[in-house]
Parts: sequence; C-alpha cells; structure tokens
Amino acid sequence: MSFRFKSVVVMALCLLLVGVVSAQGGFIAYGQTMSGTVSDQSPVVLYTFQGNVGELVAVEVSATSPGLDPTLTLLSPGGVPLANNDNNPFSFSGSDSGLTYQLTETGVYSLLVGSANNTRGTFNLRLTLGASSTGAVPLNGAAQVDLTTGTQTILVTGNPGGTTPILFQASPMETAFSVEVHNPSGQIIAILIGFHDFTLPLPAASGNFTVVIKATTPGTPGLVVVSQGAASSPPSPVATEEVSAPVGPPANICSASPANGAVNVRSGPGTEYNVLATMQVGQYFEVVGQNAGWYVVMIPGGIQGWVAGSVTMLNGPCANLPFMQAPAAPQQPSAPTIAPSPTPVTGGEQPTQPSQPTQPSQPTQPPPPTATQAAPTAPPDSNTRMVVPLDGSISLSDYVSFPNGDVEDVVSYDTSGLNPNQSLPGGRGQLSIALVCSGNGSNFIIFRIDGRDYTCGQTFERTVNADSDTGAVRIIASGGDATYVQWTLNATLTRINN
Repeated sequence: MSFRFKSVVVMALCLLLVGVVSAQGGFIAYGQTMSGTVSDQSPVVLYTFQGNVGELVAVEVSATSPGLDPTLTLLSPGGVPLANNDNNPFSFSGSDSGLTYQLTETGVYSLLVGSANNTRGTFNLRLTLGASSTGAVPLNGAAQVDLTTGTQTILVTGNPGGTTPILFQASPMETAFSVEVHNPSGQIIAILIGFHDFTLPLPAASGNFTVVIKATTPGTPGLVVVSQGAASSPPSPVATEEVSAPVGPPANICSASPANGAVNVRSGPGTEYNVLATMQVGQYFEVVGQNAGWYVVMIPGGIQGWVAGSVTMLNGPCANLPFMQAPAAPQQPSAPTIAPSPTPVTGGEQPTQPSQPTQPSQPTQPPPPTATQAAPTAPPDSNTRMVVPLDGSISLSDYVSFPNGDVEDVVSYDTSGLNPNQSLPGGRGQLSIALVCSGNGSNFIIFRIDGRDYTCGQTFERTVNADSDTGAVRIIASGGDATYVQWTLNATLTRINN
C-alpha cells in the first residue's frame, strides 16, 4: 500500500505555487480534529499549523469511509518534505496513516492528506502535541509508566561512548503497549509494537533520546517498567582496590543473575505461574527470600517475582534468606487459550513464556528434575509484527517446543522511515535479521524467510525500499524428543547511500 511520494509532493507544490487551497482544508490547531474528503476534484487536501522549535507533534489520519487508504506528508515552513506515512504502525487498521516529528524551527508547517492507489473517500485528521498530558520525565535508573494516564514521554540521556540498553517490561504480561523512540535530533529510530518485554539498545549519541510510550488501545490498564542498563562501552579503570569489579551487582546485598541465558521471573515458585518479566544476561535483581529452590526477587519498579535457583547465580550475602510463603497456584495453566491468528497482528502479542530449561543444580539446591518429569513446552500464542526503523534496530524473542506445545511462531516484518522515492536519501536500506537460539534442540529449529530456510546462528539479509519491505519469518521446531528453544530476532535497517 505504498504511494507515489513524488507525485504527492509535486501536486502539493503546485497547490502552493498557484495559491489554490481546498475549501475543506485550512488551519488546524493542536488538539483539534478536522474532517475532509479526498476526491477527483481534491486528490490532495492541504492543512497548515503553527509549530515551534522543539515541539514533538503527532498527526493521525483515519479513513471514515470504506475504500480510502489515506497518505500523510509533513512539509517544513519552507516547503521541504520532512516526513511521510502511508500506514500508521500504531494503528490496528490497515488503512490509517500517522507520523510523529520533533520540529526544528518555528513557523507555519503544512500537512498534505492524499491517498494510495488512487482511492477516494472521507477522513478525520487529528493534530496533537506528543505526550502533552504528562510532559517529559527524565529516566533516572528506572521509571514506572501507568498506561491509563495516556501517552507518556521519558527522556534518556545518551552515551557518546557506547550504546545504552533500555529494558521495557509490562505488567500484567498480556498488556499491549507501543513504544516510539526519537534520537536527540528528533528522528524516529525505533517503533516497537505489541511486546511483553524487550530490550532496545540506544545507539551512541550525545543529548537526550525521547521515548514515547502508550497503550495500543486507549484506556487499557497496565504498567510498563522502563529501566536503564549499563553502557556497552568499556568501563573506566577502577581507582581503588576496595572495589572488586567496575561492573556487577553490589557486594552488600544478596542478588540473583542469569546462569546461562535469559531467565523468566514468575508470579510464584513454579512454571505454572505467569511470567512477570525476563532477567537478561548481565542484569541482576535483589533477592529478598527463598522457598524450595526458588528465590523471591524485586523487579525494578517495586514488583515482586520468583526465579528458579537452578538457572540463576547468587551474589553477595545470601546465607540467611528468610522463607517466604508461595502464593496460591493458578487454577488453570498460564497459557492463553486463544489459537494462533492466521494473519499477522499489530499489537497485543501475549507470549506466556515458560522458564528456561533446567540447568545442573547448585550444591545447595535440590537435585534437578528426574527423567520422568515432563519436558517444558511452549504454550500457544498469537502471531506478531516487527517494525524495523531506518537506521535503527529491534529485538523480538519467544519460545517453540517439540513434540508438544507451540511448534511454530510467525513474525511478520515491515520497515518504517524509508523514503518512498528510491532516488532520494533514505530510499533504500539493507535489512539484516540475526537468528539466535538458546535451549535444548536448537539444531531442530528452522527459520523460514521468504521461501528459504535458515538455521540458528545465521543472518538473513535483504535490500529493501518503500515498495518492497515486507515479509514473514516462520520459526519452526521440526523435531527432537524434548526440544524447547528460545529464539531471538535481532533486526537492523541501515540506509544505502545512493
């Protein structure tokens, strides 16, 4: 559903040059919604608004009549195209358009509403100031976002010497939320939709990144904990011998960290409990109690969870941890009962992730499960969508198992930020998707992408443009007696300079 950007711009400039303004267009203010019609007489509708430098504006166009596929273009006060969109990645409708942009000068900006594939019909146009209801809050280690309060913005200080990992965790786990990340220059570098928890590495930069968080469905209850990880640049030399290591958990508290790969944090001591968060490699949570080989940890934001001792390492003074009573076990398995959707969805992925495969137990822990116990299985979940931003990256992870459980996951991929005119800067990009696996039976995992099969550890690469940038990744557990694998897609989109 891409559109002819060059044609739209040419028509828009013609309107500006001859001074013809459609009667249904005109001036629009922040917080206002206006209606219009794309017709044979008015194939492009022109609106203007007063903008100020530094403002983060959000524009949404939704079709109000069947058949219209609206497009949207933002022009600078000098008439230079700044951003454009055909399909809004934050909308469940396949025909809406929208964009967010941080203004770099003060003046009168123009909005052009057109259509893709020569479609016609009516629409609503809404202009808002990004996160105007809550303002921007600096991220000082961790922050808790209440989705019921509307769109919220967090400022993250960039690290010029290396990347800065930012972890997003939703509670409850079925909460559907969207994240839009702008670099210090105001450009969108990441759009993430419909995930339970994920880590986004912010690139090296000076200044503040703007992170916009909102529920995919307005008014949806839920919390999103945002926490900042350690920068990937080498640590500075330690000036005193009293500190044993420059990076790691503090020595004066008991903490847990993953022993081998990411670890699920659950609502109780067992795989029948819901997953609340994921503790990534290099991350640690404070331990406040124990019960039968499980530890009670504090998730950033003040949330309490449980991790299995067989897949974690303890650090610090952990000899006298208090016994903590386990919560009542769920009456039903934690997996959602919905069947996988036959088509990709843009939000609301609900991965109920079982814990990591059992590792050899520590000497002070109970022995590992016997061979008679059932192997872990991946519960069914919905298909999901991955939007890879130009000059940005995104990661997505879930589980498959064989012969029981969820043997196949489907992830549709798309891109954002590509210039629809291939001859202009940003018109083409190199899409790379690294295929990572961990767990039992990784040799039985197949990644089927665009008709070809790949295996764990390989990388899929493709040159894309705005007219050819979509596809799907099918992750298949093809065999094994007790295959249980966590797969991860690490996708990047690098512009190709013409």
